[in-house]
Amino acid sequence: MKGENGTCLHLPAQRPFFPAEYDPHLATLLLFPHSPESFILPRAIVEFSSMVVALAVDGEENVIVFFRPSVESLSEISMFWSAVDAECARRGIERPGTNIYTAECDSDDTWARDTGPSFLIDPSTNSLTPVDWDFNAYGGPDEGCYWPCEKDKMICQVMCEVLSISPPSGFTKIPINPLIKPGLVLEGGSFHCDGEGTLITTSECLLNPNRNPNLSQPQIEALLMETLNIAKIIWLPYGLYKDDDTNGHVDNFCCFLGPAHIAIAQSDDPSDPQYPITEAAVSVLEASTDAAGRTFKITTVPTPSKPLLLTEEEASLLKSSDSFVKRHANERMAASYINFYFANSAIIIPAFGDPNDEVAAEILAKACPSRKVISVPTRNILIGGGNIHCQTQQVPKPKN
Repeated sequence: MKGENGTCLHLPAQRPFFPAEYDPHLATLLLFPHSPESFILPRAIVEFSSMVVALAVDGEENVIVFFRPSVESLSEISMFWSAVDAECARRGIERPGTNIYTAECDSDDTWARDTGPSFLIDPSTNSLTPVDWDFNAYGGPDEGCYWPCEKDKMICQVMCEVLSISPPSGFTKIPINPLIKPGLVLEGGSFHCDGEGTLITTSECLLNPNRNPNLSQPQIEALLMETLNIAKIIWLPYGLYKDDDTNGHVDNFCCFLGPAHIAIAQSDDPSDPQYPITEAAVSVLEASTDAAGRTFKITTVPTPSKPLLLTEEEASLLKSSDSFVKRHANERMAASYINFYFANSAIIIPAFGDPNDEVAAEILAKACPSRKVISVPTRNILIGGGNIHCQTQQVPKPKN
């Protein structure tokens, strides 16, 4: 296998590999928001449901929303469908009848990207192999966003059982191979792959001692290369400014738009602390090539025109708990348009009521002309510490 300039890609052709997110999906998996410590729930549920409608209608995705198997689940499911109907009425469309499903999966919080399975495609059998990373709630008992996280540690296994053994009514079973457990503390939002052997991540996150203190950078690289079947890792120094919850997940800062094409978040204001962080990352990317030896095209996407701060009213509506990270009024939230999701037919992008909402959407529409760009208000999802990409986990479609 050779790259664009003739450079060989040293990837075992018949081994399972992690595909690009912009490749076709069989489904998108989400966890229903339920933590009053993370979200102002009535507001977050409205935004979450609007996102689901956008995924199903504009993105042409099969969407599976997982609810906790609890006494509250029936009322939560009712709230969800009411919010879906309200969003459909607002848009003047019928409720999607064939591609939104519900299932059960217990959870501590609701970031399916980080706790759900990272699916590999096995080209030799045309099947999927799930990777079950170790999860420590972004830092363990001392630095994690919530603790303990025993339910979240089981999400990968439960989701795979639902997909392959007991799917929702009307959803076709997906053949899934046994779980791979690399023994690496890692979240799905901490890396992006191009499906052709290249991975990008941040040193701020993967080399943080609150993840894998006994592993060196070469050891972490070796585990990632072996598990995901990749040939090259590009380490950016930091993630988005003030993305403290995740210690700088790359999915809130930088991602692949296509082979050798990268999008990165940057502030319009050179005095913003984000500015030098992005400049340093761009320097790394400009000095790098992908696994095929290609130089990168870099598309800069602005952050909101001014920092988004948690208001006093919002902070007062969040439940206080010793188990969850505490939010404070006037703290800066890690708002980024890069935290979007490639659905089959659309890009679902966050919107914050900021002038740069439209600017960012236009940039991505130009960069990815084969997809519609659909903006969904997500300020209340952001309050929880993540956004659209964090909420979603793709089930890739095997290529054969």
